[in-house]
Amino acid sequence: MVDGDDRDNVSLIIGPVDDRFLGQSSFTCNIVLQNSITSRAAILTVLAIPPEYPPMITVDDVTLDSISISWTISENDTNSICAPVMYNVTMATTAVTNSTGSLSMISYTGLSPSTTYTITVTPYNNAGAGPPANITVTTLPPTVTGVDLSLMFVNRSVDITGTWMVPQLGPSAVAIVNYTLALTVNSTSLNITVPASTTSVDIFDAFPTASRARSTNYSLSVAAINSAGTGAFSDLDTVVSNYLQAVSVTPAVEKITVLCTVAQSSPRAICAAIFTCDSNSFAESVTLSSGILLDVSANSSCNVTVRLILSDEPSVTLEQVLFSNVLPLEQPTSSLATPQPTVVPPSRDTVQDQGNNVFVIAGIAVAVVLAVVIAMVVVVLIIMCWHRRQKANKKLPLRSNGVSVDKPIIYRSAQNVVMETCPAYQSTDAMKKVEADYEDLSVNEYY
Repeated sequence: MVDGDDRDNVSLIIGPVDDRFLGQSSFTCNIVLQNSITSRAAILTVLAIPPEYPPMITVDDVTLDSISISWTISENDTNSICAPVMYNVTMATTAVTNSTGSLSMISYTGLSPSTTYTITVTPYNNAGAGPPANITVTTLPPTVTGVDLSLMFVNRSVDITGTWMVPQLGPSAVAIVNYTLALTVNSTSLNITVPASTTSVDIFDAFPTASRARSTNYSLSVAAINSAGTGAFSDLDTVVSNYLQAVSVTPAVEKITVLCTVAQSSPRAICAAIFTCDSNSFAESVTLSSGILLDVSANSSCNVTVRLILSDEPSVTLEQVLFSNVLPLEQPTSSLATPQPTVVPPSRDTVQDQGNNVFVIAGIAVAVVLAVVIAMVVVVLIIMCWHRRQKANKKLPLRSNGVSVDKPIIYRSAQNVVMETCPAYQSTDAMKKVEADYEDLSVNEYY
């Protein structure tokens, strides 16, 4: 209801609209005009309008493979008849539009490191779409790998070099512009930035305040930097500024094993192990490059001193470690008493199984005997056949009217020739052969 004397000139402002009506394209309002004399009713229909201003986008988080953004309604849109209630978000490189509804945030994952992405947010309602807002975001560079601290002693002075590998980038990736190096010296943290063309540094040149004292711990981590910021730091690599990098003394059976690993040095370092066992002292030494196992026979408790000297100054001990009362292991001895096996009475099922096994074994034995007998019969038949064949081939004299002929024995006439040989040879061909052999004989009967 509006009060006023001028009923024809009334200004009416509507808004903002209650949330219950958001998304509608028109509104119907009942208006009552009233003054001190009369009142007048009217119906006013107001059409909704699309959002007039683009949203304001904020980048919430960026990693090497993800981007998170959010947005808010423009302050100039707070009095609009119909405020924007839904949003379409598009990433240019994927060409995929995501509708977030009334949510005003989105996250993208699985992206490429050191790559630029353009994201567009478009507000809209039932009356239409409003102007979009664009934002360009670059992911962080990949994590650096291959970080290594190399320690070396030169003329008794420690020298450490730090190196790392250049991260692999895609063809359209944003270039790395710098590296940041984080060095920890014992408990002191030091940081420097070097150009992208650098992949190694001398630690004491790069960090002039770093201590060179013996037994100092150094740890290095490296991160790449691009236009979007600094990537994740690499894993730490750590060294200790000692000649003796690793020393261990391990008891074994009737001997002691020493492992000695030294840092690179110029001149070369020598590790010497001195054993004192039951007041008997003897020394063993060996030149080392990276590490050596040294076995020394011993049967009693020993003190082991591992000394480090330089090859050109054997009388000067650089470092040493003492291991006291190292006791070798004893040779294992066999037990005098032989343990007796435990006898357990068989169960009923076991006895039944044993009976079944007897029948099986008996059946197998009978089968074996039969097989042997059959084999023997076959052998005998073969021998008999072979014997008869040999007998048939034997040359016997042929008697005819007092004349002996060197031919096999033949009975009766050539028309009825039978050879005394193995049945296999009683064939028509054999008979013809014998008949031919005796064509020239003029006798009627042979025996």
